Amino acid sequence: MSRTKILGDFQTPITLTSQVVSFLEKKTRNWERVLEPTCGRGNFLQAVVESSLFVKEVVGIEIQSDYVRQARTIVSDTIRVLHDDIFSLHLGEDIQWQMNGDLLVIGNPPWVTNSAQGSFDSNNLPIKSNFKNFSGMDAMTGASNFDIAEFIIIKLLQELKSTRYSIAFLCKTSVARNILLYASQNLLPITNVQIIHIDAKSHFNAAVDAALLYLDFDIAKTPCYEADIFDSFITMLTHRIGIINGRLVSDIHTYHQFSFAFEPSRFEWRQGVKHDAAPIMELSRSLDGWQNQLSEKVDIEDEYIFPLMKSSDLYNQRSKKIERGIILTQKTVGQDTHYLETAAPRLWAYLSAHQDYFERRKSSIYRGKSPFSIFGIGAYSYSPYKLMISGLYKELRFTPISLYENKPVIADDTCYLLPFDNILDWVLVSAILTSN
Repeated sequence: MSRTKILGDFQTPITLTSQVVSFLEKKTRNWERVLEPTCGRGNFLQAVVESSLFVKEVVGIEIQSDYVRQARTIVSDTIRVLHDDIFSLHLGEDIQWQMNGDLLVIGNPPWVTNSAQGSFDSNNLPIKSNFKNFSGMDAMTGASNFDIAEFIIIKLLQELKSTRYSIAFLCKTSVARNILLYASQNLLPITNVQIIHIDAKSHFNAAVDAALLYLDFDIAKTPCYEADIFDSFITMLTHRIGIINGRLVSDIHTYHQFSFAFEPSRFEWRQGVKHDAAPIMELSRSLDGWQNQLSEKVDIEDEYIFPLMKSSDLYNQRSKKIERGIILTQKTVGQDTHYLETAAPRLWAYLSAHQDYFERRKSSIYRGKSPFSIFGIGAYSYSPYKLMISGLYKELRFTPISLYENKPVIADDTCYLLPFDNILDWVLVSAILTSN
C-alpha cells in the first residue's frame, strides 16, 4: 500500500504553498510565530521564510523521519523541525516557544478518514474517542467517522484556547464546513472565516473537492459563524455560507429568500438497509434462480428475498428490470432472528453455513445482537411505494419505485428513500421532485 493512501500523504507542491502564503501576505494580521503541525518535506515552511510575513519563529512537526531530515535542510535561523507525533502532543502546552505573540497555524493535514487508515492497519491515528460527543447509534455508526484533518483542526481549536491565532489549512471542502458547524455548536470565538476552493486534481491528482480554510481565533472579538466562499485565490466573493438555527446553510442569501420552505415536514427520509455482508446477503438472478456473490446457487424461502436497488441502479434509472435481490432477516431493528429456524429452515441453514462472514463484521452495532441482524430496517422498508435517491452522486435523480413482482423494493445503505403507503401522496411528491 502506498504511503499516500496509508497516511493521507499529499505533499503540497511549491506552486500551491506560494499561492497560500501570497494570500496570507495580503492580510492585515501580523503573526510573530508560525506552526505547521504536519510539515512533511517542509514546502510550507520554505514558503513562509521566503515571504514578507516577517515571522520571528517557525516550528514544524513531522512524524516521518525522512521528511524531518528534508525539512531540516531549509536554511533559516527561525525554523525548528520537531520529530514527533501530533496526536501525542498537547499543542498548547508541549511546544516550547521562544517568542510570544500572535500565531499562524498553516499546513496541509492528512486527507484520509480514521476508518480508512484503520483499514490499512496504520498507526498514524489519534486515540479513538467520541470527540464530537455523538450519542446513541450515531456514536457507533458512520456519523462518528471523521477526517484526520478535521480531528487535527478541532484539536487546535481545543488546545490553543488561550492564544490569539489564525488557521490556514488545505483540506476537503466538507471538512471546512464541518469545522464551521463545530465552532458554532461549541461557541468558539472564530471570525473572518474564508473558504477558497483549489483544484485538487491539478495540484494533487486527487478527485476531491478541496479548499483553503482560513479563520481567526480571537476571544476579544464577537464570533461570526459565516464564511465567505471563493472559487479561487483570484476570483471575487461568490456567496456566503453560515449557521442559521443550528443548521449549516450553503447559501445564506438564498436561504433567506426561501426560508419559508424549512417548516417541519410530515415526510421523513430514511436510509436503506445496512448489513455489511454483501457476499451472502446480496443476490443476483441467474438462469436457474438466485446466486450470491460467491457464485453459489442460493436455495432459500422466496418470501425473504426482496428486489434490491443500489446507488448505481438509481442514478442510471434501472428500475424497470431489477436483477438484484437482498435477504431480509428482520422486519424491525432488534427483532430476534431465531424465529427463522422454524419459519425459514433453508434460509437459517444457508446463513449458518456462512456465519463467518457475519462474525467478521467490524461495526459495534452488531455486537450482542441476534444472529444475522441487519440495520436500517423498519415498517417503512416494506412500504409499497417509495421515492429513492442515491447518496453517492452530486446530480439529484429521484426515482419513483412501486412494487416489483408484488414485493416492496429495498434500497441499500448508500441510498435514501421516502416511504409511502398512500399512492396519491407518492404520485404527487414524485411529480414535484422529478420536475424541472
